This record gives sequence, structure tokens and C-alpha cells, in this order.
Amino acid sequence: MSTGSDEYEDSDSISQTRSRYQRSYRQKPTMMSTTSTLSSRIGQINRSLQDTNRNINAVDGLLDDYKDVNGNNQKLSIGDNLAKSTEQLREERKKKRSSFREGDSRTLHASDLEAGGGDVGQRYNPTSPLREYRVSGGASTRHHHQTPGVRFDETSEEVHELHQAVRDLSSDQLRLGTELNQEIQNRNRLEFDTNRKYHDLNESISRTPSKSTNESSQVSLTDNGVC
Repeated sequence: MSTGSDEYEDSDSISQTRSRYQRSYRQKPTMMSTTSTLSSRIGQINRSLQDTNRNINAVDGLLDDYKDVNGNNQKLSIGDNLAKSTEQLREERKKKRSSFREGDSRTLHASDLEAGGGDVGQRYNPTSPLREYRVSGGASTRHHHQTPGVRFDETSEEVHELHQAVRDLSSDQLRLGTELNQEIQNRNRLEFDTNRKYHDLNESISRTPSKSTNESSQVSLTDNGVC
């Protein structure tokens, strides 16, 4: 009877040891699958970060190109507007000078100033711009008067509008430059935050397999101690 009980106890201990080894072998593939899943996720995150960096660099290049093109276009537009305005001012001055010359080109003769000269009832004044003669009863009276000054109201208004347009273009250019700089700073900040998160994730993942290895070694040592 004692021999049978000993054999029964030996078989029971063998079955327990076998079941423990089976559990330990089942746990190892699970840990390996977890590690492979983490590695695949790390690879996906790394690829997505690389794509994000490429996109950010491409956008920065486009922003720089847009800034250069916009600055060149604004310079050309300002130059064209200045050239057109200068040409208009020159044309207006030529027209005004020609109109003044046409008004002064007609000369008067002494016979035109006489009472009976020319058409009946027609009186002519001398050509002096600083004097005004009035004929009353055969005697001429002289009155001094001031010549009206030439006014360039329209020209000054156009010059003012031109200066205002140049100031508006300059302010728009400064505003666009400020917005572009802010956008570049935001993208650089986003890239820095992404790299930092990626570094933290790598550190956490590098610590996770070491913990899993320690736990598996502890399980193996426990099983060996029990056996």
C-alpha cells in the first residue's frame, strides 16, 4: 500500500510541475507578441513623424517662396504706380503750361486800344498782367490788382492718394511678414513638441521590455524554486 501511495504522489508532483512549465511557456509567447506589437507601433509613429517633418519643411519652403514672390510683386506694382503717376503729373503740367501760353500768345496793337479802333463798342485792355485799365469818358484809369495764383488742387490730391497707396502697400507687406513669421514659429514649436513626445515614448518603450524581462525571469526562478 505504501508503494502505491508513493507512486501516486510522484505522479501528482510530476503533473503539477508539467502544468507550471506549460503556463510559463504560454506566458512567453504572449510577452513576445506584446513586444512585437509595441515595435510595430513605434515604427508607425516614426514613419508618421518623418512624414510630418517632411510636410513641415515643404510648407516652410512654400512660405518662403510666397514671401519672396509677394515682395517682388509689391515692388513691381509700386514702381509701376509711381511711373504712371509721374507720367500723369507731367502730362497735366504740360497741358496747363500750353493753356497759359495759348492765352498769352495773342498780342494787342495800339490801334486796338483806341476808342474808334476795331469793332464798334469793343474795348481792349493792355497786355500787362499787373494793371487793369478802365476807360471812362476818354480818360483811362489804372487799378492795381493781384494775379490769381495757379492752384494744383487736383495734382496735390493725386499725389496724396499715391502716397496713401504706397503706405497701404507697405503696411500690408509688414502685416504679411509678421503673419508668416508667426506661422513659422508655430510650426517650429509643433515640430519641437512632436520630437519631445517621440523621445519620451521611446524611453517609456525601452523601459517596458526590461520590466517584462525581469518579470519573466522572476516567474522562471519561482517555478524552479517550486520544482
